[in-house]
Amino acid sequence: MIQPITLQWIQLKPNDLSDYLIEEQLSALTPKETILQGIIADVCAYIRQRIPSAWLPNPIKANHLPDACKQAACHLVIEVLQTRMPELMASEDQVRAADQARKTLDALFTDWNTQAKRWEPRIEAVDHREHDVKQSTLKGL
Repeated sequence: MIQPITLQWIQLKPNDLSDYLIEEQLSALTPKETILQGIIADVCAYIRQRIPSAWLPNPIKANHLPDACKQAACHLVIEVLQTRMPELMASEDQVRAADQARKTLDALFTDWNTQAKRWEPRIEAVDHREHDVKQSTLKGL
């Protein structure tokens, strides 16, 4: 029997972005911590709103997201930071990574929604007819 998947949830923190930024970008970002917190919360909310509701943890924090989405979320946060802080100047690799992050998330969301539908409760009508047992109705027993 197939078991429904369970998601490992993490909190995305500003220091998680350090693996995806170059040194100049990190130094420009350090004094802007409050801007970053808001962007992280927005990106995490965007990701959570596309996850099947039965899989969401309770209670949920503003920067909670599935561990499988961490890398994609970091790339999207960096992309949004570019609009708020033009001095960060995204590299070509960062632009490609953000585009790939959207594709990855779309594939994950499609897969998760397909799996969630397998586990939704359904009401099925069962028709029962009584009949006499005969050798012809047992078919091979």
